[in-house]
Amino acid sequence: MQSAGAIDWSNTTATEGDLIERCAAGDSEAFQEFVDGHQQMAYHLALQLLGIHDDALDLSQDVFLTVFRSLHRFRGDSTLQTWSYRIVINQARHKQRW
Repeated sequence: MQSAGAIDWSNTTATEGDLIERCAAGDSEAFQEFVDGHQQMAYHLALQLLGIHDDALDLSQDVFLTVFRSLHRFRGDSTLQTWSYRIVINQARHKQRW
């Protein structure tokens, strides 16, 4: 497994790269910063896809858990927001199937 610091994040800004490294290192303030910056996007997209407030809230919380658990796999091929957006879509589709 490659450490977050060894990844070349060519599509990320210096600030985003720093945030990713801090999150990957377990910095709880960095996690909160990420959530604060992306929670509205996650919730509104989930609500648009699912149409139910409670389901959208649950899904958006699950998305952040997924992001934090899999951050070590983030390759930087896109921005962190784009990657998170894709996770919301994938989890909403999965929820709709079940």
